[in-house]
Amino acid sequence: MEIAQVTGGDVIDITADTDQYLTFMLAGEEYGVDILRVQEIKGWDNVTPIPNTPSYVRGVINLRGTIVPIVDLRQRFGIEGISYGPMTVVIVLKVVGDDRERTMGIVVDGVSDVYNVAANEMKPAPDFGAVDVGYVNGLATVDDKMVIILNIDSLLNNLDVETEVSQQQIAESTYEPPTNQQHNDAPALDIELLETSFAALAPQAGELVQKFYSELFDRCPAVKPMFANVSMEAQQQKLVAALGTVISSLRSPDELEKVLLDLGEKHKAYGAMPEHYQVVGETLLDVMAQVAGSLWSPKLALAWRAAISSVAGMMLKAYD
Repeated sequence: MEIAQVTGGDVIDITADTDQYLTFMLAGEEYGVDILRVQEIKGWDNVTPIPNTPSYVRGVINLRGTIVPIVDLRQRFGIEGISYGPMTVVIVLKVVGDDRERTMGIVVDGVSDVYNVAANEMKPAPDFGAVDVGYVNGLATVDDKMVIILNIDSLLNNLDVETEVSQQQIAESTYEPPTNQQHNDAPALDIELLETSFAALAPQAGELVQKFYSELFDRCPAVKPMFANVSMEAQQQKLVAALGTVISSLRSPDELEKVLLDLGEKHKAYGAMPEHYQVVGETLLDVMAQVAGSLWSPKLALAWRAAISSVAGMMLKAYD
């Protein structure tokens, strides 16, 4: 994963005494993990449950041939759970133990930002109650707010999780579709960044939408029949127009909601199901990253994931 050296969108010099952290929200609090441990950020997907494991171990997923245990961090910390929805995010991490490294995922409410924190700015952790201080590296103050920096190795290494699960079990696991529930602590949209990045990608819009539909049909063949009697060239133009309309409406929330409810009604009439929104969002994010190339950064990925999740949540209101 490409790591951009950014703080608040500005390029800075990173010294040996400064570390970068990806931050995320959990029950209204902001937590951070070393960004060098972050392998991937993805939306909630189906998991294969594992017998005889703690309730906070939701199961495992097959991530391009690697079996990855998924831990619900709310349950791990004893925080009241919430329903998974379009904003729910899985952060895939590299966890280092005494005798091995392994890949694990944590379910969080939503991603927040990428921060640079100097070592001398880290404060020791007080007693947090639900969060064992042994899992905390310290506290960092960023933009007048407190961020809890987690020790991901201590947090995840002591889980006794057996990952010997067959490919057939994974294929047969039950998918949990997204809902239209929005999290109250979801990060605000970075409208300026969305507008400028969309303008930068506009000259490649044709390539983007062509790749999007090709990839979507590969990932989710069930949606392909919906386009059987549709001109794909016209459909691609419609997608570009829809994206442009959404971006141009970001500064007018009432207008944006009206546009998205209308889109939701249309997609419902076309036969689109709530579970399709997840794969559409993930596909669009992946294709945007491919087309953007070196312009893509963690901060840009976070901004677009939040935007796509919010769009999906508003469109899904049409299914009530």
